[in-house]
Amino acid sequence: MKLFFSNSLVYDYLFGILILVMPFGNALSNISIIILVLLFGLRFQKSMIITWFKSPLFIIAVLVFYLVLQAFINKSFSDDLNYYSRYGYLILVPILVFGINNTQIVKIAAICSVNLIIIISLVNIFIFYDKFGFFPFADSWATNAVLVLERPYTGIYCLISIVLSLEQLLHNKKFKAFFVASLLISVLFIFFISIRISIISFVLISIIYSFFYFKRNIKHKVFMIISLVALLTTFLFLNPNITKRFFLESNIEKSLEKFKESEPRIIIWNCAKQVINQNDFSFFLGTNSYSNIKNTMVQCYKDSIQDYSRKNWFLSRKYNTHNQYLDFYLIGGAFALALLFYFLFNYFIVNKKNFSPVAVIICFTVMMFVENIFHRQFGCLIFTIFVTLPLNQKKQNA
Repeated sequence: MKLFFSNSLVYDYLFGILILVMPFGNALSNISIIILVLLFGLRFQKSMIITWFKSPLFIIAVLVFYLVLQAFINKSFSDDLNYYSRYGYLILVPILVFGINNTQIVKIAAICSVNLIIIISLVNIFIFYDKFGFFPFADSWATNAVLVLERPYTGIYCLISIVLSLEQLLHNKKFKAFFVASLLISVLFIFFISIRISIISFVLISIIYSFFYFKRNIKHKVFMIISLVALLTTFLFLNPNITKRFFLESNIEKSLEKFKESEPRIIIWNCAKQVINQNDFSFFLGTNSYSNIKNTMVQCYKDSIQDYSRKNWFLSRKYNTHNQYLDFYLIGGAFALALLFYFLFNYFIVNKKNFSPVAVIICFTVMMFVENIFHRQFGCLIFTIFVTLPLNQKKQNA
């Protein structure tokens, strides 16, 4: 029995199951992680920890240890345990990923997982359309009601599927039709539901791939860029929701005015400044607790928003900073922010010759400008799994 559970194939397939169930609730993910931890113990090798220690992911662990130490010093750890418990995944999951023997199983599971949530979401979307007579993409509440994951996380997961599908097409001779279909489905879905940050990331990684990783002559590269522009133009023409989501008006002035009126992050980021302006805020160490950040921002929403319904919406949601860089600066100061930037830079340098990890880290880097991805278990999981997988692959190829 012990021999069976210590088998690497069992571990790899169970990790694939974790990937499949991640979008459908934290409880299923946690059960899978507990089982993986037990199996990891049976298969433990010192080299796995050494590989993690030498990888860029150890920088993230240092960042987490620093924030936890700060919390203990400030006597806020118990009050903010909900945040730090999620940060534990940033340490645990990369170690578990280094225990995977066949990363192909996990990659295929990820592509299948994205395809599954797209299919379920499409069913929900057309049920919504049949009931109300319009597509629910202009308003976030309606969109999130029909999606398996909230819109930004659906987008980042689709981007991961696009990158992994392209990788399979370039390096795997089998099931090419499946990977082409998966890539196209994810691209179309991002534009169909008008995920702004994912559209921006898709355009960015497409340009980077065309210029730096597409091994063809300049004519082919130019053709790739022209095709990308044509694709974007087509989607803008066919899907008016994209225009609405990007606040595109007849001129720049009107677009900026619409952006300021409609984008909640303008209010959120202005209220985050209230924390920085506090007398006890330290440039190097940040503030004393997440509770202070939350309470200060909620009070700012109460004092600064004039519209009654909008004020109630902000107060009921208690929005966080919606910017991972700003979040780490507020809670850990310049030191925490420097550690995050050092990780991103180090990870890029280590993987710069390989498009897949570069594309994934760029997508996360962009997303962190508008989301606190580490405040969600799903965000912690997809980040740690898909930035660690290429490092595991290097270990196997060494």
